[in-house]
Amino acid sequence: MFFTKTKQGAEKPDITTAEGFEEIYKRYSEKLCAIAISFTKDRGTAESIIHNVFVSIWERRGTLNLKVSFVHYLSRAIKLAVMEHLRNNAIRMEKIACMLHDIRGISECTNETVNYNDLSARVVGLIDRLPCQCKNVYEMSRIEGMSNKEIASVLLISERTVEANLYKAHKFMKENIHEYLPARTG
Repeated sequence: MFFTKTKQGAEKPDITTAEGFEEIYKRYSEKLCAIAISFTKDRGTAESIIHNVFVSIWERRGTLNLKVSFVHYLSRAIKLAVMEHLRNNAIRMEKIACMLHDIRGISECTNETVNYNDLSARVVGLIDRLPCQCKNVYEMSRIEGMSNKEIASVLLISERTVEANLYKAHKFMKENIHEYLPARTG
């Protein structure tokens, strides 16, 4: 027989032989699976946990010295294995959530970069379409950062002409780039 009686009258399984171990598995696996399913809500996961616990017991069969009943030991081992599985699953889900957040951030950053590059290309194209003097005034003002007075002295024109050219450039840019600007509210 694969079970012996202890001095206290409890059954002690013989886990040292394959036959005894198989008998233990047959006797307790369904009950233990029910315990695991109550926590995991998934039969496949529960069966995998049961299998892993029994493999662990088989591997330690020569050194396993139980101070409690074997049934109590099995129940406790299953509960601990389930808790470890749930903890690892929660950690894995948290890592996945972080990765998704990072991917969304990269995607948003990529979209912003693409939009910026499109807008920059559009602005350069519009600047190139400006009349020659208007283009020179706009580039000196906006790209080189020169003041109206400095532009007037370099181009040998009046400050009023610089202002008029900047107004014309701004109006042209605004009319032709409106689809890239955020909608105004109010």
